[in-house]
Amino acid sequence: MAEETVLNNQLNNQTILNLYIDREKTDLQNQTVNGYRMIEKMSVDSGEADLYICEKDNQQYVFKLYRREKAIKQEIIDQLKKIESPYVAKMIDAGVYNGHPYEVIPYYKNGSVQGRRYSFEELKETIIPQLNQALYALHSHGIIHKDLKPSNIMLQDNGRDIALIDFGISSVKEGGNTIVLTKTGFTPEYTAHEAFNGLFLNESDYYSMGITIFDLYTGTTPYKNLSPEEIELYTSVQKVPVPNDMDQELKELILGLTYYDITNRKEKTNPNRRWTYDEVCKWLEGEAQVIPGSGDGQSVSGKQALKEGYLFKGTEYTDRHKLAVAFAKDWKDAKKELFNGMLAARFKEADQAFAIACMDAEELYGSGVNTDLLFFRILYQLDETFEGFVWKGHMYNSLESLGKELQDILWNDQKNKLDFFNEIIKNRIISEYLNIVEGTPEELKSAVAAIEESFLQYDHTERQRLMDYYLLGYLLSGRRVFSKDGNTFDTVDALIEYLRELLALSYSSFEAYCESLIDESDELDAQLEAWLIAIGKKEQIDEWKKKLGI
Repeated sequence: MAEETVLNNQLNNQTILNLYIDREKTDLQNQTVNGYRMIEKMSVDSGEADLYICEKDNQQYVFKLYRREKAIKQEIIDQLKKIESPYVAKMIDAGVYNGHPYEVIPYYKNGSVQGRRYSFEELKETIIPQLNQALYALHSHGIIHKDLKPSNIMLQDNGRDIALIDFGISSVKEGGNTIVLTKTGFTPEYTAHEAFNGLFLNESDYYSMGITIFDLYTGTTPYKNLSPEEIELYTSVQKVPVPNDMDQELKELILGLTYYDITNRKEKTNPNRRWTYDEVCKWLEGEAQVIPGSGDGQSVSGKQALKEGYLFKGTEYTDRHKLAVAFAKDWKDAKKELFNGMLAARFKEADQAFAIACMDAEELYGSGVNTDLLFFRILYQLDETFEGFVWKGHMYNSLESLGKELQDILWNDQKNKLDFFNEIIKNRIISEYLNIVEGTPEELKSAVAAIEESFLQYDHTERQRLMDYYLLGYLLSGRRVFSKDGNTFDTVDALIEYLRELLALSYSSFEAYCESLIDESDELDAQLEAWLIAIGKKEQIDEWKKKLGI
């Protein structure tokens, strides 16, 4: 009966390789096994194995000693040794010690991606293509991972690339046959419905990839807090519920990867099949595809087709979304299309309302109205599904990524890169964007408008302007950390603890750091004050200023 039990999420985080070290002596502590000297036992909540940081030839590795005598299949080891993908953890060594199998893999000092959040750009540029290639490498060698999730995706030493680990419950397909086995070991929140019935396919790994991407973008899984039985029920009958504010392209990828019906999986030309390697490659290239289960046989949902193509810069576009993206990238020439009447003429029959909007913009040309703002509005009318933020060739998939770029510029003291932000703040472009996008909370609109209004005050000091930059960055990005001298703090307590450590180390260091938190006008450092406001400490700051007469 034990092998029929699906381990719940609380019990199944078996492969999180973090840096906390268990100092307690173990049987292998300080011992040498087949040339590997055990340095320290890793404190990992694992029910399947003991993990050690080990060393051989001045190189550190992870030594994984399984508790079950037949925990990992020899055919898995044989196939893993053949894989040369940079995105699959290399099987350095494998063997048996005291009757128990062990394996040696690289030591990833940066830990896993579990608990981390990634922007759409980061996912599309790095995580998604590398995961896709990792699964391709595994599947090409007949291996189904069966437990893909963030804790099994490690960050490589460069802090950017990833490597897939933990093949303890993986299976090798024999002669192309499907693997059928018991449910032991997988994590329900990331598992396709067919796997609950013991059926594991290449498509099952891609379902897990879809949920993993969902997690890395939102910080949670779509079925968090549900029982395994409830998850199995939901995943077998409905699409994964994606948030309304998720980037449209990412929604389409996740819906394609997590489509529940696998009956058409062998019919490559059937659009109603779960996406795998080829479809992810096409998505990365921006190629329009049918969303499985959309039922209309048309291009990707939300993208309106043009019966007659629109020729722009030598390329014919039949997809309004792709045309809007092309216009956003080539802002200057696309503006000419609007103001010389080309857009209105082309859409006069296809979309009369849009053509009228273009003609209205043409009439305002030369009246002193900001022509870039006129074009900005037309761009979002051309494709009403266009959710990213664009301005003069600068493209962001969300306001979150815009805010993060502003923070990075400020934290890296790259003030020469602030001209773009000066322009969009002075022209109130972010407020304009928020008024275009449906469902924007009024609180966000008001907060952005207040920062824009403050920024335009003629008597604005340099410090006040810097405060506005920081406040806008915190507001848009959602990244509430204070960054100084290479250290980041997400709570006041963390900052206080750092000050205590400095004081214990050196009073002069402590004093110098405290002085750096006060600017030349004896006020709080602009970033510090903005951060405290962002984390809800405005009342305390106002009270403190009142006491000091500031």
